[in-house]
Amino acid sequence: MNKPILVFDLGGVLMNHNTPAYLAAMEQLLGRELMRQLGIGSPGNPSDFSLLAQYERGEVESADFIGKICAMAHQRIRPLAVVHAWNLLHGGIPSSRLDYLRLLRAQGYRLYLLSNNNDLRWKHTCSEYPELPHLFDRCFLSHEMHCTKPGKEIYLRADAEIRMNTALEHAPSQGSFSSGLSTFNSQSSIIFVDDIEENRQSATQFVGWQTCASMDDLQHLLQPSSPI
Repeated sequence: MNKPILVFDLGGVLMNHNTPAYLAAMEQLLGRELMRQLGIGSPGNPSDFSLLAQYERGEVESADFIGKICAMAHQRIRPLAVVHAWNLLHGGIPSSRLDYLRLLRAQGYRLYLLSNNNDLRWKHTCSEYPELPHLFDRCFLSHEMHCTKPGKEIYLRADAEIRMNTALEHAPSQGSFSSGLSTFNSQSSIIFVDDIEENRQSATQFVGWQTCASMDDLQHLLQPSSPI
């Protein structure tokens, strides 16, 4: 039996959320009603029609996103103030989680990232943790793929690429691509780690992935030991 392929969410799984500081800073700039209109601060995934959802799908450039927020605000605010408040949501990635990713790679696991993200926060993450993208075989990012969780498309596309990559990896030993794909389908599984229940349900419904809600849950699935 092959090792399962592991797919991780970023915020709330690898990256801690500094939600109180983020919401307080955004409320000071925008007020609660404008935050609601923009889709900022609502639990779970934003409405498909909100500016935030459009930004996460890469339909709005960062400069336009910031410009629209500044234009809609009831007070004069600086673009840099918006960027600062926006990035406050990131509460850092504990070193123990990065160490665990390195350990999993060293043990031969294939790792993928599947994140509803946006240009500003991804650049901020990579500047703070330049190693992070290189710990994964592929980073599936909503703003680059132009689709978001929990929608069907992002799971189908991620699943297809993961299966393709794995089939190509097994093809030399199996003698052909089709044999490699058959080996993956019969002997491998995919585990998806996401803190939002709706995203986990979609992953199971649309592509049949096994899911769990946290790094601790994943560690217990793979090898029971002390929590991360």
